[in-house]
Amino acid sequence: MTKVNIHSMAPASSATRAPAARGLGATRRHILAASVPAGALAATALAACGAGQQAGPQVALYGGQQTTLVAAFAGAQEEHDVRKAQVAAFATKRPKISVQYEVIENGNRFGWLTARFAAGTPPDHVWTTIGYHQSLVGQGGLLDLNPYVKVDKEVKPEQYFKDAWSFLVADGKLTALPAELGPVVLYYSPTAFEKAGVAAPTDAWTWDDWTSAGQRIVRANGEYSGMPFTPNSHWFWSSFLLVAGGSVLDKEGKKLTLNTAEGREAFQFLVDLAHRHRVMAPPGTQVPPNPFPAGATAMEVSGAFTLARNNEFGRQAGFKYDVVRLPRKKTRTTTATMVENGVAAPSKVPDAAWELVKFLSSREGLEVVAQKAFALPALNDAKLAETFAKSNPQPKNVQAFFEQAKDLSLAWQGAKQQDMLRELNESFGPMWRGQRSVQDTLKEADERVNKTVFGTV
Repeated sequence: MTKVNIHSMAPASSATRAPAARGLGATRRHILAASVPAGALAATALAACGAGQQAGPQVALYGGQQTTLVAAFAGAQEEHDVRKAQVAAFATKRPKISVQYEVIENGNRFGWLTARFAAGTPPDHVWTTIGYHQSLVGQGGLLDLNPYVKVDKEVKPEQYFKDAWSFLVADGKLTALPAELGPVVLYYSPTAFEKAGVAAPTDAWTWDDWTSAGQRIVRANGEYSGMPFTPNSHWFWSSFLLVAGGSVLDKEGKKLTLNTAEGREAFQFLVDLAHRHRVMAPPGTQVPPNPFPAGATAMEVSGAFTLARNNEFGRQAGFKYDVVRLPRKKTRTTTATMVENGVAAPSKVPDAAWELVKFLSSREGLEVVAQKAFALPALNDAKLAETFAKSNPQPKNVQAFFEQAKDLSLAWQGAKQQDMLRELNESFGPMWRGQRSVQDTLKEADERVNKTVFGTV
């Protein structure tokens, strides 16, 4: 049986460490304020390559030798429970690979990782999310996994949801394997709709249907009882933009493109839900914590990572809910959050780390995730979908997540996402409060971000 050591940010054994990567900022403030100095982490990766550690065209798979590797994960306690169950399952598959489990500091995940790289003690397995993955890639911190995929026939790109896989390919290099997705969908309370005498949402719903239902719910249940305010979350407003037929960035990913007919339509719809129709509470409105599962609103727009919270409310308070895809406009495309697993470029045990990464993204490794309804497995697998549905009484329309996962736009969440969102949150504030027009806001946002973040006009 593999030995599983549980530590909280404890430094790994020097036997598994590589030479230090220099120049990476260690604080979140520094990371969000400016890019990490170019080449710092890349230099370490190249040094590892010269020492024979970089996985190249002739990469060898794990040969069954006794090995210790460091794996680092982030999240709340329930997420760590899932991760530890996955590591324990991996132990039965690879009994000679000892996994030292480390906890990434919550609230400063990217800062924690970059500090570890800068100190020369990165974990061999690197847990990332879509929000900062490309920043690590840009600094050369993640090993190219393509050589492993070429010789390891267990991993087949076509088995994963297309956009999840393609997001992780940068300059022809596969930087990680997709593990879990959180496609954005519409959650709703059948009880609230029944109380208001409104038919429950369907897959055929349009934006007009949404507005009409929201107005009727407000008349029956009170002001702002339609849905909580979440437009300041980028996955929220970007999903409406995508459904309207717009895009966050241009095709080259180097220019913000919000101020278009589609963009203005999407943002005006959200502003009207708050200020014209009173369906959604605007910023500053007093609402209870977790308003949707607490019963204060009839709907919520969120991703699959909200399932665990809603199901906990269901167990404790009898809360009932279901989901449908976002009401249609010009497309059905939304965005998603995502969890990925990669291998640190300086790792001295990349073959063993690959085995863990591969397992975490396999049917066997994702079985635990499916059973807990923790998130949607990024592996488009019928048996996992069946496990996901059977293991969880809610939601009934679980297929909505799998259908939405086939129609996502993730590419815009690239290396400059954090800088871009910081600027956009400042620009959007007056608009969300009803103090500035949508058109003026989007015009200013495009100009501001293109100048300060992308260096274009």
